[in-house]
Amino acid sequence: MASTAAALDAGRVIVPMAEYRIAAEGGVRLATVGLGSCVAVCLLDAARGVAGMLHAMLPLSQADPDAAKEQPAMFADTGIIHLRQAMLGAGARAQELQAWLIGGAQVLTLDESAGPFRMGQRNAAVARVLLAELEIALAGEDTGGRFARSVEFDVAAGLLRIRTAGEEKTVRWERDVEERTA
Repeated sequence: MASTAAALDAGRVIVPMAEYRIAAEGGVRLATVGLGSCVAVCLLDAARGVAGMLHAMLPLSQADPDAAKEQPAMFADTGIIHLRQAMLGAGARAQELQAWLIGGAQVLTLDESAGPFRMGQRNAAVARVLLAELEIALAGEDTGGRFARSVEFDVAAGLLRIRTAGEEKTVRWERDVEERTA
């Protein structure tokens, strides 16, 4: 008989830092923790039930091309491209993909004007630009601030549970972005 903890975590797939995971079957929850300046990019093709999550640490792969070749998910720019390709390989359609962006906090207590140290803002900005270039609609985001986040994406229910210090919220994935923004 399975333990209670194992039963509670059945179907939960952890996405480690600098990696991504895809889910192409029902009952899967993608989750990641410790999103300080890091960003999670969640992609979904709701019609085909294919979803993915990236936990990116840094904005641009040009900072370390060798590391980007070995671990593309470390960077927002190459990580999003690799996640998208993996999802297309699992049956998603490019024109149906939508995104949620979570994280990108300024958790260090440095002067906010210190540009190079505003890693969270830079991670979120690069992700937004690349998603727009790839014509992936941004269904929503929970970025910025000073607190780290954890996120769990219940793919089948279309729910995102986002936790920060002392707060938890659940948001429903807006599946019809065009209708909402029209």
